Amino acid sequence: RIAEAESLYRAVLDTASDQPEAVALLGVVCGAKGDTEESLLLAERAAALDPAAARFHFYLGNARLAVEDSAGAVAAFRAALAIDSAFAEAWCTLGTALAVMKDWGEAEKAYAACVRLTPEEAAGWFALGVVLSRLERHEEALEIYEKTRALGIDWTILDNIAQTCVNLHQFDRAEEAFRKIGAYKTAPRSEKENAFHGSHHHARPLRDDFTACCREDNGQTIS
Repeated sequence: RIAEAESLYRAVLDTASDQPEAVALLGVVCGAKGDTEESLLLAERAAALDPAAARFHFYLGNARLAVEDSAGAVAAFRAALAIDSAFAEAWCTLGTALAVMKDWGEAEKAYAACVRLTPEEAAGWFALGVVLSRLERHEEALEIYEKTRALGIDWTILDNIAQTCVNLHQFDRAEEAFRKIGAYKTAPRSEKENAFHGSHHHARPLRDDFTACCREDNGQTIS
């Protein structure tokens, strides 16, 4: 109901043009419908109207990522975290922006902060595992992948587990993971759907830009 939400926020701004919450949420709506330039302008305006609100800097970071301004996004997410250091989603998206910039060391720190705050969220652990793989810390990555799998992401992480086992020369474990992938691909559709839906109850979706940057090199992917 994006159009309805947009109409509502625009109506609020017709009578109170400097209402920061309405400005910010209209920006989020514009981003959701693909109008990234207006989304960015609105996010900048909201953050300027209420610079003490961490969530407005968070929205600004997301808007900057959407226009491929990763450095600007990092600055906005860090501004949000300077206000609220327990803002787990800001740590997660900071990790994403840093990963897009291929600053793997800083991305690791951001994702580590995220999972400390929300240890039940599989997606943060998943992203941390990919970053550790990029840092060639494969044993740590494998441990994180197994933890992620226990938290709920199953089929979608098997490829990461298999590739990491290959990097560690643990070929028996790699073969087992590849065999499970093959069994999943040949399973009836109903079984695939049950496996998928049953394995994502703790998963927060990962951003497309982070997914894309992690598809390069050494087979490490996020599906």
